[in-house]
Amino acid sequence: MHNSVELSKNKIGTTLIEVVLCVGIISIILLIALPSRQAILTFRERKELMELKNDINYIRNKAICDMMRCSIKFFPQKNAYNIYKYESSQELIAKKQFKSSMKIEKVNFCEGLEDYYGELMFTETGAPRRGGRIILRNGRNEKIVITVEPATGKVNIYFNEE
Repeated sequence: MHNSVELSKNKIGTTLIEVVLCVGIISIILLIALPSRQAILTFRERKELMELKNDINYIRNKAICDMMRCSIKFFPQKNAYNIYKYESSQELIAKKQFKSSMKIEKVNFCEGLEDYYGELMFTETGAPRRGGRIILRNGRNEKIVITVEPATGKVNIYFNEE
């Protein structure tokens, strides 16, 4: 009888408590290692915001180098914008749409047409026809304002500008 007691103490295996503890520890480690959904959205929003800023600078530089008018037309209701160049007629270069939670709230480059679209046009010298602002909202409902200076075309981004 003494042998059977020793055999039960030396059995190899895991108990339910050990399994639950291991699963719990592994799940905590995975939660720490995985990026949050909010961080991924913030990355996408920043990427699209920088892409818009780069597109504005691109059309300004294209207008100077090619000595032709170039523009970006904004469509807030579609949450999109188009890039155009003007040689003998208007020619579409690219169509862009925000795919993240970033939303175009308002554009004020064309007086009286803000509800339909706003157009930021650069002349052959690289100067914008009119300065103005693009107002965006990100997924956390924070306001982002992109301004284009009237004489120089310099692009500025302001966060939480009320």
